[in-house]
Amino acid sequence: MIKIKVKTLFKGMIGIRDKYIFQAQEKKENLFVEHETEVMEIPYDKVPELIVGKSEFKVGDRFGQGGHYLIYFNWLPSSNQLTLV
Repeated sequence: MIKIKVKTLFKGMIGIRDKYIFQAQEKKENLFVEHETEVMEIPYDKVPELIVGKSEFKVGDRFGQGGHYLIYFNWLPSSNQLTLV
């Protein structure tokens, strides 16, 4: 399980750095995204079909490890996830 905390939503979507997407698919582990008090689970095998967008440019990494693209998903916290599972 890969846990990620997201501070902001953008037009009802969450942006996740592509490195976490690659990790989830490589390890075959689901992503658990937390925003405030809500949690959303993204199954690793459904990632490609749930992607709704990708950033045009790379976003800088605060640790200086290069940039990453943001991959966008519709924000569907656990109470609204009937369509995901």
